[in-house]
Amino acid sequence: MGRRGPLLPGARTAWHSHGLRQALYIVEGIAPIQSGGGEIRQARPGDVVWTPPGEEHRHGADVEYGGPRQGTRA
Repeated sequence: MGRRGPLLPGARTAWHSHGLRQALYIVEGIAPIQSGGGEIRQARPGDVVWTPPGEEHRHGADVEYGGPRQGTRA
């Protein structure tokens, strides 16, 4: 299962988790990603970020660069 779409500049998801692991593929732009209240990581095009099942996390779009196109798969 996958999704791909732009996010508005500065947009963030709410904290959430998935029943299965999630792969977040950054296609363009910069995507701030945070897991479990830790540091915010700036993922860039070509990065793949894996999130384990049940781990609280959030992701979004950089304020300057606008929405990255992200593909997700759980």
